[in-house]
Amino acid sequence: MRDTWYGDHRDLIKWGMLVHLARREGIRRIVQIAFLREDAKPTLKTDRGDVDIADEVWSHFRNVKLVEKLGQDAKSKLEVEVIDQPFDHKRREAYIQNVSKLLKDHREKKVVLLDPDNGIEPQRAGPEHVKKTEVKEIWSSVRPLGWLVLYQHRRRSVDWLDLTREEFRRACSTEEVETYRAPHIANDVAFFAARRQRL
Repeated sequence: MRDTWYGDHRDLIKWGMLVHLARREGIRRIVQIAFLREDAKPTLKTDRGDVDIADEVWSHFRNVKLVEKLGQDAKSKLEVEVIDQPFDHKRREAYIQNVSKLLKDHREKKVVLLDPDNGIEPQRAGPEHVKKTEVKEIWSSVRPLGWLVLYQHRRRSVDWLDLTREEFRRACSTEEVETYRAPHIANDVAFFAARRQRL
């Protein structure tokens, strides 16, 4: 996820569905794997020359960890954790191994969100995708009765929704995948959710 896209309409859908799923399933912990790619801070052009955006302004609007405050709300009764270590496409294997280890270290069931910019790889993975093999590895780190959720951006094909849902289902080796959308807010995204069964 690029930090400049934090807090848009898609985040309303994303966190709305994650909180709904956690409450429905009686799960208290949500973990977002952000695949964070930090953008350079832009400068402001003024009549008196270029001006840097103040650090406190940048960190307020670009801090993906702010969503962890959802867990501090007395109503939510949730724990939200954002894995915001920078994602480097050239070192993605180490990133996935580290994430898998972190998930295995947590003993409780949880909702885990894979949050790359575009979702599951089409033919080949760029920095904006998660590979099918990576979905499979992270799936194996999810505790029984926990959930794995994937952010998926629309592809150029008409049947993108069915295609990507099936790719996610196969990567998780499961029969059932739930789909969440809010086309009236953002019709170009979907979230797929799969539940790990008991061992």
